[in-house]
Amino acid sequence: MFGIAAILIFGQAHLGQGVNARVQGPLGETGAFTLTFTAAFGYAVGWNPYASDYTRYLPSRTSQFLTGLWAGLGVFVSCAILEVMGAALVTIPATAGLSNPTDQLIEPLPGLLAGLVLLGVALGAVTANVLNVYSGAISFLTLGIRLPLRIRRAAVALGAGVIGYIVGVVLESRVGPGSGYENFLLLISYWIAPFLAVVLTDYWLRGGQYAEREFFDTSHRPWRGAVSMVVGIGASFLFWNNALITGPIPKAYPAVGDITFIVGFIATAVVYWALSQFAGSPDPEKTPA
Repeated sequence: MFGIAAILIFGQAHLGQGVNARVQGPLGETGAFTLTFTAAFGYAVGWNPYASDYTRYLPSRTSQFLTGLWAGLGVFVSCAILEVMGAALVTIPATAGLSNPTDQLIEPLPGLLAGLVLLGVALGAVTANVLNVYSGAISFLTLGIRLPLRIRRAAVALGAGVIGYIVGVVLESRVGPGSGYENFLLLISYWIAPFLAVVLTDYWLRGGQYAEREFFDTSHRPWRGAVSMVVGIGASFLFWNNALITGPIPKAYPAVGDITFIVGFIATAVVYWALSQFAGSPDPEKTPA
C-alpha cells in the first residue's frame, strides 16, 4: 500500500521546486535541514536502547554483524522512503493549504487507496507501540517488584499502555511541524546520542569483548557512563533548538539549526574516554573457551 502510494505521490510531485524562504524563516536552508534531520534522527535512533530486549532471544551463534545490518537497513530504508515521500508531498499543489500531515498524505491518493493507507498507519502505530510497551515493562520490572512474573508483566504492560494512551490524548497526537511530537523527537535525540556515545566508546575500548557476568555483579557501578552522559547533555544544552527550550547559540545564530545530538555525542565520548583512562580502561576477564 505504501509502495503504491509512494509511486503516485512522486508522480504528482514537483521535485525541482525550490525552498520556500518565507516558510523556513531565519533558519535558512542549512538550519532548516539540520532541524529536520535531527527530528528524523531522533525517531530512528529512539529504538537503539531497546535492542537488548530482543537480541537476548536470538541463538548464541547468531551473527552479530548480520543482526545489526538487517536491523539497521530495515529502519533506514523504510524511514528514508517515507520521509522523502513526505518531503515530496508538500510540493503537490493540492496539499498547499493543508497543515495536517495525515490530510496531506491522503489528498493525492484515490479514495480506496487512501483508506487502506490510513488503515496501514493505524496498524503500524499499534505494532510499533507493542514494542514500546514491552520494553517499558521490562525496564520497570528491573526495579524488583515482588509479584509473580506473569502478573508483573501483564500489570506493567497494561499500566504503560494506559499511561501512554492518556498522554497521547492530552497532547492530541499533534504531529505537524513545530508540534509537541516534533519536540518529543528532538528531546529523544538529545539524550540518546550521549547514551550511544557511552555504549559505542565502551565497545571500542573493550575491543568488542564483554564478560556477561560483569553486568549481573551487584558490585558493578557504571558511574563513568552516567557522569559522561550528564556532562555531554549539559554541554549540548547550549545548542538546544525547539519550541520548549532554545539555547543561546541557536538564538544568536538561527542558521545553525539543531546540531545538539552531534555536540552531545562528541562531548560524551571524549569525557567517557578520559574517565576510562583515569580509572582504567574496561578489560573484562575472558572466559576460557
